[in-house]
Amino acid sequence: MPAKDLKLPVLITEVCWNENVAERFGKIGLQNLLLKAMNIATNIVKEHSGKIVQAGEKNIFCTFPNAKKAIQAACTQHRSLKNQLPQSKLQVSLKTGLHYGVVKISKDGVSGESVSIGRKIQRVATASQILLSKDMMEEIPTALNIQFQSKGKLKAKERFQKIKIFEAFWMENEEEHTVFIENDIKRNSTEAVLILKYQGKKYKLNKSRTSFRIGRSNENDIIIDDASISRSHALVRYVNGKFKITDQSTNGTYLQTAAKQDHFLHNSDFLLMDKGVFCPGSEIKKGDPYLIYYSVLNK
Repeated sequence: MPAKDLKLPVLITEVCWNENVAERFGKIGLQNLLLKAMNIATNIVKEHSGKIVQAGEKNIFCTFPNAKKAIQAACTQHRSLKNQLPQSKLQVSLKTGLHYGVVKISKDGVSGESVSIGRKIQRVATASQILLSKDMMEEIPTALNIQFQSKGKLKAKERFQKIKIFEAFWMENEEEHTVFIENDIKRNSTEAVLILKYQGKKYKLNKSRTSFRIGRSNENDIIIDDASISRSHALVRYVNGKFKITDQSTNGTYLQTAAKQDHFLHNSDFLLMDKGVFCPGSEIKKGDPYLIYYSVLNK
């Protein structure tokens, strides 16, 4: 059978452990923990329609039919390991790398530059971390409500330019999630409301509706069909009485406060206060149809 080139998500997961875990559980205990961890990770791949290409004593290389199933499998692997191996207190955990691109499928297995890139991303991940390429992130449906944070760029000989990589946060508990990406927002009980105005329509965010997505993809709340707009361009969130906009795009988001202070967001966050305007993908110009106005009200 001739080799086929297909665009697929590649997921590489490795079991890792704290250097003191063998002392705590003993050699046999450690082996049992690793076996349980591998069984958990392997079963979840199968449950999410993944195909295991290669599996070793502590790592799994697999492909998925789409990005949604791949990221769901990765997050579920981490959550399940945490829930099913509580006695290890995460001294045994996972390091995961994801990439989306062309792979070569033949009778000998799966190969190609996407496999190499996926492995490179996985190698730079740390314990309990999911890292993915920008190519992968842009394929993930915004409806999944997964949060991402830029982690810089990775040099790969397969690409002329460095690859942008992001971390996907897999914690289910919002307070646990806050530890990683909201440490600059203090909790308070303020009944805050954010009003967004776009092309004559108003949208409200508060503790009842906590997130709002902007981008080119149909899964967004505000859909902007323009070449300068990324599929998942920006995310506005309510967290503990405050509002933050997160840019996760190629061309960035331009923002101007009521005090006429200009800001450029590119894979970064900005705390929304008082009033202002932002424009996804291009500089703020009077009369631009893609201007989004915001105002924060404290009741």
